[in-house]
This record gives sequence, structure tokens and C-alpha cells, in this order.
Amino acid sequence: MWHLDEFQKLWAQLVPEDGQAETQQGEMIWAVEKLRTESLRNGYMNWDDDFRHFVDYLRQHLMAEDAFTEEQKREIKRDIDAVADSDSPPLDDEPFDRVQDWVIEWTHANPDPIPHRKLRNLER
Repeated sequence: MWHLDEFQKLWAQLVPEDGQAETQQGEMIWAVEKLRTESLRNGYMNWDDDFRHFVDYLRQHLMAEDAFTEEQKREIKRDIDAVADSDSPPLDDEPFDRVQDWVIEWTHANPDPIPHRKLRNLER
């Protein structure tokens, strides 16, 4: 992970103890960690629409970002696809670390807080 210290700082600032974040930046950080925890602890045994939402949320924001080159977007897609493989969940931190680094890079391109619209039915 390229940005571990920065990740820890942003987690403390942007991710609430419970529930969804107030900003897109915080929500993206939270989403990667929810996916990481479910994969490494449970092998995606609880995979459902909420986890698919986290993947879609990350894909939507990272792939649309103008700050990334087309080559970087291909890498982001590969990394998100690896994280999203519910049939063969990742067994180590590596793909999650890469996605987390892309999220931190995204926060560099979007340093001002962007409000996150919370979903009522998101239970994870």
C-alpha cells in the first residue's frame, strides 16, 4: 500500500464508527474496507446486493475520474474486478490495498469534501 499513513489519517477523519460516511471520499474508503473484511474473514459467504453496491460505487467514481489516464483506468478496472470476484474471493490484502491506493489517489484529485447521498436500505 503506497499511502498507508494517509489512509489511516483519512479513515480517522472521514469514516464514522457506524453507518455510511458523510462524504464520497469517506464512503469510498469505507467501501474498500467492508469488502476486504468480508472477503478475508468470510470468503464472501455473505455476498449480497450491499457488497455489489460497494463495488459499483467504487467503479463509478474511480473510472469516471479525469485525473486518471486510460492506462490507470485499465489497472483500476483490473483491481476492482479482482476485488469483486465473489466466486473466487481474494485471500490476501493485495488487491484491496491496490484499490485503496486508487481511492487515496482519487482523494488527491478531489480534496474538497463531496457530500455522499446515503442509501436507506444499505445494511452493511
